[in-house]
Formats: sequence, C-alpha cells, structure tokens
Amino acid sequence: MSVPILSTQTQGPIEILDGLSGFFTEADDPDKMAIDIVTLFLSDVRYAKAEAALKNFEEFYTAEKICEKYCFIYRELINQQVF
Repeated sequence: MSVPILSTQTQGPIEILDGLSGFFTEADDPDKMAIDIVTLFLSDVRYAKAEAALKNFEEFYTAEKICEKYCFIYRELINQQVF
C-alpha cells in the first residue's frame, strides 16, 4: 500500500522485513513505541522505506508468488512420495 511500516522486533516481522523496508520498535515498551511512531512520521526516509517494502512484497509475497511456492513444495513431495 506504499505506507511506511513500523513493526515490532518479533518473530515473523523480522523474518520478512529489514532495515531498508521498515522501522522496528520494541514489543514490550509502549512508551518507546509511541516515540517511534512520531519519529516515523517525521522521518525523511519513510516513503523510501515504504517503496522498498512494496517492491519486496511484489517480488516475494503476492498471492501468485506464494501459490507458486506451495505448488513447488507439493510437486516435490509428490515426486519424492513422502507421505
């Protein structure tokens, strides 16, 4: 959506985001999170990171890309007959 991302440094987000595509904050510190939200809105690089995140999404995480990955896994399982 080309919106800047602020995510917690928790499993999941840290596996798909990096410092180029988003901003990170601590999950258990609401005061720090509030400061980071304000910092994000004032950042000159917020839209560049949002564009990088969108590019990353389009390259790896669209429905088509995910379906391709699942189909590959299923074909591999069928070819190996691992049940």
